Amino acid sequence: MANEKLNEVYSEMKAAAQAEVFSQIQPKLAQLQKLMTDLEGLLGSGARPKRGRRGRKPGAAKKTIRKATKKAAKKAAKKAPKKAKGGKRVPKGALEDALVSALKSAGKPLSPAGLRDALLAMPMFKSHNPKNLYSQISQKIKNVKQIKKTKDGYSAS
Repeated sequence: MANEKLNEVYSEMKAAAQAEVFSQIQPKLAQLQKLMTDLEGLLGSGARPKRGRRGRKPGAAKKTIRKATKKAAKKAAKKAPKKAKGGKRVPKGALEDALVSALKSAGKPLSPAGLRDALLAMPMFKSHNPKNLYSQISQKIKNVKQIKKTKDGYSAS
């Protein structure tokens, strides 16, 4: 029985303390909510503080850069050794003739990779990029009438 009375008194005191704390907190909570709505209004409207332009102006440095790069390019051109001119282009129809002659000289069917290696051994095709030459061979083989496809590769007839 004493415990029940103590529990009742404790719960009454607790409720009174909670009510007192709540009454003190309630005005502060209202102020905080008002500040939050004001802040949301500012952020929602997209109002940002304006600041000045950052960095250089678009055309300011271009003139000095142009002058400097022209001078540097002239200096580099004077110092650089003269480049050898690239190989001449292969005459039209030379690839077809070279394919047929490579297949005839091989005496057996060759794959496109084998043809590429045979053509790279020829002086006319030495300066070619192997990947590009392989692509050219793959395309050209289909159109050459003298070359037939076999199960082992391509052969000349």
